[in-house]
Amino acid sequence: MSTRARAILFFIFLFGFLIAAPLVVLYTAGFRYNVTSGRFTQTGVLSLGSTPKGATIYIDDERRRERTPAVLQNILPGTHRVRLEKDGYTAWEKTLSVAARQTTFATKVALFLNREAASVVEADATAFAIEKDDQLAAYTKTEGSWTELWAFDGDDGSFELLSRIPDASDARPQVRVAWSSGGDYVSLSVATDGASQDWSLIRTDDGTRLTLNDLVPEATSGVWDAEREGRFWASTPTGLTSIDLPRMQMDTIPEASAAVTTGWDTVFVQNNGERTIVARKAGDLSEPIAYLPLGTYTFHAAPDGLLLLADAGRRHLYLLDAHSSSQPILLSAQAIHWQWHPDNARLLYSDGFDLHVYDVTMHTDETLTRVSNEILDLAWYPTADAVLFAQTGTLSAIELDQRDGRQTTTLLEASDLRGLWVDPSGRNAYVFATVDGVAGLWRRQLQR
Repeated sequence: MSTRARAILFFIFLFGFLIAAPLVVLYTAGFRYNVTSGRFTQTGVLSLGSTPKGATIYIDDERRRERTPAVLQNILPGTHRVRLEKDGYTAWEKTLSVAARQTTFATKVALFLNREAASVVEADATAFAIEKDDQLAAYTKTEGSWTELWAFDGDDGSFELLSRIPDASDARPQVRVAWSSGGDYVSLSVATDGASQDWSLIRTDDGTRLTLNDLVPEATSGVWDAEREGRFWASTPTGLTSIDLPRMQMDTIPEASAAVTTGWDTVFVQNNGERTIVARKAGDLSEPIAYLPLGTYTFHAAPDGLLLLADAGRRHLYLLDAHSSSQPILLSAQAIHWQWHPDNARLLYSDGFDLHVYDVTMHTDETLTRVSNEILDLAWYPTADAVLFAQTGTLSAIELDQRDGRQTTTLLEASDLRGLWVDPSGRNAYVFATVDGVAGLWRRQLQR
């Protein structure tokens, strides 16, 4: 090769190196050529995840080789149409913004199985109660001249007949059922023609049945302690009587209308004619926690350090900080349905037409949706950022991610929907409903 040819070849390689070296450096630093802007732009990252895993990823209608969960590098800044698909499941699609040198997350996307609901049991339930945390459903049905109380355990799919009570007259009785906080007991009240109620307290493991008026003759009604398992609060004309069923011990709180056991303390409610006082019992004394408008309150389960009270008459919910004397009321809202998230940091609630999430740690109250068709029940979806809600005619899921609007998925079309819960694995949703003319408990499989 001549000297001239070698010189030309040298300068070609030198020129190539001078061009390629900066490009390699830019590429390594995350820069890409943006055809739209005509310049090199630093890229961003997309982090995607779904329940179930293994969903196919499409970015701007281009299929990627990765499947969820995945971290996609070198995404050009701007808005991108992201779609996740998996055979046999509903698809998810959303426009997401990606910024240079930043990561955009969508890691808790819920994809739901396309599956028809399956009947668990056919029953025209006259009353029912759900213990969502323990996957327990108690329901009553009429068999001839008897009212039967049945229990369903969603954990193992078993049924158990807990009690059979003869109907006292030809009139259809008014029946109410309620679980104790841990699911070891269930209460059953039966009233006919407006007569006084007959209360039974039933132990679920052996069917032992106690009559409330045998324990507290002056009792007119009662409710389970929202926190202490096996404790029942009987209302009397003079106050409350607590019945500790495992120990068969009793105690009284004069002039109280509701109470709950929190750790070693008892918190109770009293009306003084002008307002309702929420107070902590300290021996023979009481320590006020908060003052609320006059109402008929009941306590409900809440995380440690918090108190949740509902006034059914006004359809109002109060969340209190049990240890704050200056600002005890954290949330005051219209609500008839609610459930705590498994992490105990978020409260899902609804007044029947709005769906809200209150975050205890952030002290934020976010509206998920407003509907004209009444919300009849609700439940958290435990393994992704979504919630389920039942309306007249449909069971739906809505995601929490508000970017580009929240995606709503119809899971079931039915009537008379009530008593909704989802198992902890997120695999199944259960609901009392009438599907294709068949009333009973139905299971909607959500995941394989």
